[in-house]
Amino acid sequence: MINVLIPMAAKSQHFPESDYPFPKSLIEIGHKTIIEHVIENLDSVGAKVQYIFVLSNSDCRKFHLDSTLNIITDHQGKIIRLDNETKCAACSALMAISHIGNWEPLIIANSDQLFDDSLQGFFASL
Repeated sequence: MINVLIPMAAKSQHFPESDYPFPKSLIEIGHKTIIEHVIENLDSVGAKVQYIFVLSNSDCRKFHLDSTLNIITDHQGKIIRLDNETKCAACSALMAISHIGNWEPLIIANSDQLFDDSLQGFFASL
C-alpha cells in the first residue's frame, strides 16, 4: 500500500475569497473539481492507495469538503480535521504523522498537482 498525503488546511494566497468563494480544490475544470483530477492522477500509481487528507474544520463546515472527499475516494481516505488553519502545506503534513504507515511508501502531493510521468513505473522501480 502507498500512503498519499494531501495537505489542504492552508488558505491559497493566489485565489482570494472575494473572487473564488470555494476552496481552490473545489474549483471546476472540465466538469470535475481540481481535487478529482488530482485523485484520478494519483490512482494511476498501480497499487492500493491510502489517502490522508488534512483539512480545516471551517472548510468542512462551510463546504462539506470532508464529505466530498469521502465520496470521491469511496470512503477509503482518512480525514484529519484541524481547528486552525496552518501556515503552509508542510505544517499541515506534520499534523498527519500519526496517521501514516511508517513502513509504507509515502507521496505528499498538493491538492492542485498532477504528475506527468507514470507513477506506476516509478514505484515499480523501487
